Amino acid sequence: AQGPEKEASNSTLRLRSSTVPFDSAQGPEKKSSTGTLRLRSSTVPFDSAQGPENDLVQNTHRPRSSTVPFDSAQGPEKKSSTGTLRLRSGYENDPENGLVEEPPVWNAGAIWLTFEAMKTLRRPDQEGQWETFESSRPIAWKTGTSFGFRDAWAVGVTPSYTIGVWVGNADGEGRPGVIGLHAAAPILFDVLRMLDDDKPWWDEPYDALTPKIVCRQSGWLAGPMCTEVDTTYIVKGNQTPQVCHFHTSFYTDKSERYRYEPDCLNGESVFANFFVVPALAENYYKRYNPDYKTVPPLSPDCISNQQSRQDIAIIYPRTGSKIYIPYEWDHKKSKAVFSAVHRSDTAYIYWTLDKHYLGKTKEFNQIEVDPTPGMHQLVLQDEYGSVASTSFEVISRK
Repeated sequence: AQGPEKEASNSTLRLRSSTVPFDSAQGPEKKSSTGTLRLRSSTVPFDSAQGPENDLVQNTHRPRSSTVPFDSAQGPEKKSSTGTLRLRSGYENDPENGLVEEPPVWNAGAIWLTFEAMKTLRRPDQEGQWETFESSRPIAWKTGTSFGFRDAWAVGVTPSYTIGVWVGNADGEGRPGVIGLHAAAPILFDVLRMLDDDKPWWDEPYDALTPKIVCRQSGWLAGPMCTEVDTTYIVKGNQTPQVCHFHTSFYTDKSERYRYEPDCLNGESVFANFFVVPALAENYYKRYNPDYKTVPPLSPDCISNQQSRQDIAIIYPRTGSKIYIPYEWDHKKSKAVFSAVHRSDTAYIYWTLDKHYLGKTKEFNQIEVDPTPGMHQLVLQDEYGSVASTSFEVISRK
């Protein structure tokens, strides 16, 4: 008389599935504008005389499968916004409790390439030459340090273990020197040495990777001017990397002391290939790559109105920055230190602030400045015509 469901004031009660099929005329549930009422699962059929309403509970979630197998249209799993819903093994007759959400599966090629990069990080202290010892084991690891030196982290992964180390104060107070590399990483490697881990490193997942020919110097896809190439693997199906554009050819003399424009060649000019990175990046790149060749300056015999190369880069101040110049402990106003880099260590840089000449520098291109509050423009120029400029604001102390 009641049927398998009834209306409630603010929702609908729906009959959960049981081991006995529902009346085919009624169906196991019925939708309403506010929700659904269903009957809790039971191994014994409910009393048809009493009706299902005494065992009805409110359900506001998506109905799950009953004791019968999943609907073939649904399949044993379905996608969600964060992962996949799967039925745990052994819960085929209890999907109400057996349906769990699993995290999304990451690409095996991306994971392997990430671990390979993390495996090559420089280890602290005596672990620095770990590859020379047969007893040492590989580990993909990374450190972290929170703002204010409150937390130092180190996390490492091997085929057998995941190791996590935290160093810090229980009350969250920071301490100088609480840095991941120096405080947490040594503990991580102490733990690694104590663990019994003889499993080999992961095999390269070739089915998730694809080979590409790349420039050995830039790591980008090899271009027509790249002189040294190599084959490497990238994640299959991902966006194709850009082609290397860092190689450029110039006319130079045989000793590569000067370069020449096409309209001022001499009889001994040669066409030379150079790997050229931006001026600011070059300042750091050549410190760790002794074989890096800086493009030679333009020959004094050449008069060119087309200076396309940018040989100067301003490190500080950055364009649009706001600068506050503090006072020293003796209440004297300090000065701002501006810095720049030039591709050539022998070139002079001429500094101008708001059209007022400040001076010239060479090799170590830094200069002290005491600008007034307000907007300013800094212009740098070298003897070959390369120019760089930036605008910034000096704020006053309120």
